[in-house]
Amino acid sequence: LRAELEKVVIGDPEEKGVRMGPLVSLEQRRDVLAQVERIKESAEVIFGSTNNLLVPGRENGAFLRHIILLAQDSFQAFTAHTVEAFGPVATIFPYSNIDDAIELAKRGEGSLCASVFTADE
Repeated sequence: LRAELEKVVIGDPEEKGVRMGPLVSLEQRRDVLAQVERIKESAEVIFGSTNNLLVPGRENGAFLRHIILLAQDSFQAFTAHTVEAFGPVATIFPYSNIDDAIELAKRGEGSLCASVFTADE
């Protein structure tokens, strides 16, 4: 995941090779970062940073690099389940079995999406 995210070119979506554009506004970026700070109450940042915001050459835009968090305890990560950062942010919730995966998905309180990854086809 880290290797693929590091390849993502951020900038003007009309430029060749760019795969991710800016957020709608600097206000949205501030809001996303505020929500990430709340999520960090029960999850740790494992990729990206709330301190390394600037995309080289894009200092004045609403650009934000990916931020991936990992729940410290999937079942006790209250803020990670209830707070949504509407931007390039995702939280990983490890689980042991299908029942755990279902229980964790139910805790999402209407988040935009969820992905479940498993080796079981």
